[in-house]
Amino acid sequence: MENWTGGETGLQERVSNLVLNFIIVFSVPIFTLLALYNFMHSQLGFMAFFIAIAAGLTAVYLQLRKGRPVEQMVQVSLALLFAVYFLTVAQSDMHTGALYWAFALPLIVVILTPVFWTLIWLAVLLIGIIAPYAMAKFGLFEARFDSEVIAFFIIANAAIALLTYYIKELFIESQISLTRSKQALEMNKRMIDQKIPIVRLGFDCSIQKPNQAFCELTGYSEKELTGKSFTFLKLAELGDLSQNHDFILDLCDGNWHGELYGHKRNGKEYWVKASLKESYDSQFKKDGMLMLCEDVTDHQLLERQANYDQLTGVYNRRMFDELTRRAIMDFQRYREPICLLITDIDHFKRVNDEFGHHFGDEILKGMAEVLSANLRKTDTVARWGGEEFAVLLPKADVHQAHDIADKLRRMIEKEKFYEGFHITASFGVTELRIDESADDWFRRADSALYDAKESGRNRVCFA
Repeated sequence: MENWTGGETGLQERVSNLVLNFIIVFSVPIFTLLALYNFMHSQLGFMAFFIAIAAGLTAVYLQLRKGRPVEQMVQVSLALLFAVYFLTVAQSDMHTGALYWAFALPLIVVILTPVFWTLIWLAVLLIGIIAPYAMAKFGLFEARFDSEVIAFFIIANAAIALLTYYIKELFIESQISLTRSKQALEMNKRMIDQKIPIVRLGFDCSIQKPNQAFCELTGYSEKELTGKSFTFLKLAELGDLSQNHDFILDLCDGNWHGELYGHKRNGKEYWVKASLKESYDSQFKKDGMLMLCEDVTDHQLLERQANYDQLTGVYNRRMFDELTRRAIMDFQRYREPICLLITDIDHFKRVNDEFGHHFGDEILKGMAEVLSANLRKTDTVARWGGEEFAVLLPKADVHQAHDIADKLRRMIEKEKFYEGFHITASFGVTELRIDESADDWFRRADSALYDAKESGRNRVCFA
């Protein structure tokens, strides 16, 4: 069990402060009335005593309001109450009922003090009734209580003290448990806020509340994002890097999950897996949507290193081989036409030799950009090796593929590349045949490219 006065001192002080204020507010009027009663019966000594007690408790109350330590004020208050107790013991006996109020003292002591001081004050309480009895045995004090009354008083006070202590400990346990739960909840909330990007959206897809992690992910502050449309972030679904925002329509329906790609405020790329859930207020009414994100930037960057050509940004040969394998499987199942296009920059070795490899690299980048910009969304372009690029053209027969290749040839011919340099390219095109392997398919495309080179370059041949 947690130490009530050690690890949970703040809780002890708050409870002591609350109970002590209640005792003072309740008892000061009573002592004031007792002083008035004694004044009316010309018992000025008792009047002065009760005025002093009431004044002392009032002073304690004022000191508490000023922020004095609660523990000190508790001891002062108990001393004043015990002074009343000793006076009652000296002036009354149990049969008059005047001492019955003292049964509240164990309860007060247990609630207000830690175990050490509880034992001391309970000992003082017992001494207050046992001492006069012992003194009466020696003729030093008039006997007011017999042994049976004293035994009853001791047992009753012990029972009250133990019951109060048990209830207090149960209360402590519940409060400690509640405090720990709140702390754990707050800690989890902070961890989530720092680690998991979350953004609350309105029904119109306006950003209402981005958390810290989401702000760090995007590079924008909460103030900059709040109130803006979600389209402000210019995110696109992965695989649709043209950044059209048709997916926002699904987003606003509150039923969407997928991967998003975008740029931070500083221009750096980032990727997230995101899912959208409807959110509810405390009355269980829909108040918007909640988007939970997982930052997968590192994974995507590793994937890009593995699957993309680092110079041109298009797929590399390893990934293109895998896509070709899948394309052949789809062709064998659905029998929809698919063509392969291989292109090679004419006289590229001469470019490298005359202008250097950096110049040649810039030409390759420009070549990849022209191909990517002029192909269909369903087409796939990759750097096949050196100055060669390969393209998969699904749902296109050899004649359609020839037209696409010739369009690309003309675009390359008129394009101004690095420093205004002009190049040409040759193309080999072939359509996949039934039961043809990937190696045979590529061999025929490569043969068509060779024919284009041999017949004068800057042309398209198919096989």
